[in-house]
Amino acid sequence: MGIIEGVYARIYSLVVMTWLIMKNNHTLYVYMWPHIGDVCIAMSYLKAYREQKKIDSITLLIKQQNYELCNSYENTFDNVVFFNEKQLFKLSKSRFVIRFLKKLHISIDKHFVCTTPFLFDDRLLHSEEITAGLLTKRVIYDIKGNVSPVYPKMPTIDSEAYKLFCKEKDKVIIAPFASSANEIENGFWEELANELMLKGYSVYTNVTKDREAIKGTKRLDCSIVELLGYAENANVFISLRSGIVDLVAGCKCKKIVIYNDYKFPELYDLTSWGNNDSLFQLFGEPSIEKILELL
Repeated sequence: MGIIEGVYARIYSLVVMTWLIMKNNHTLYVYMWPHIGDVCIAMSYLKAYREQKKIDSITLLIKQQNYELCNSYENTFDNVVFFNEKQLFKLSKSRFVIRFLKKLHISIDKHFVCTTPFLFDDRLLHSEEITAGLLTKRVIYDIKGNVSPVYPKMPTIDSEAYKLFCKEKDKVIIAPFASSANEIENGFWEELANELMLKGYSVYTNVTKDREAIKGTKRLDCSIVELLGYAENANVFISLRSGIVDLVAGCKCKKIVIYNDYKFPELYDLTSWGNNDSLFQLFGEPSIEKILELL
């Protein structure tokens, strides 16, 4: 974002924040970055934040596509205001607006919270002791005590595709696509899928938008929240390190996660979710042999 765009985004944030507060100054507006993983992290501690701060009303600022996901975290919010993705990107500058207003002794914290963890100083992000979950819990929400993250509610799925999936004995879901991570070429996934099928697994590809399933695998085309149900009933979930893995972190399946050329691997370490007995994280060059060893 250039200087002019940055200034415009800050002005946009200030105008929108002022309008929202004038519209309803009896609620706390909680801004959500539009990516799935960031929504999961922010939502997982929101209930504890609400309880500790004794907040009567919370209004989420989200894109409409994330409503179902946010709604799967129970007793966390009361209302929503929808923004499109471009508007949310601009509104992320509200963190800097809040900081500026604080210097002018104008308190806005009781009206507005920006939950985006990666807008902090790079020196903080590179610390091996810092994870996105810890930043959200301790710095953004200032939650006290030993509070664990809350997982989304498992959905009820009533479809023939899901019933057929559950009937299969050994099944693996692969998630090779991501908008927020560098993808691995399809040839890697095709070879992995072939090896898995030789071992007797039924292999499903979690597809996104108009993407095609990996050659030889079955297409798993479901909503974000429905994916929880599929992952819960799979034997193994193999994925790039993307926000999808934050979503399924609490599922009982074995989770094998590939960090492919990740800028801040420590920040997005999944062990902060707990449930680590079923979690295996692979750093560096992806290896089919290593994945097969972990099955």
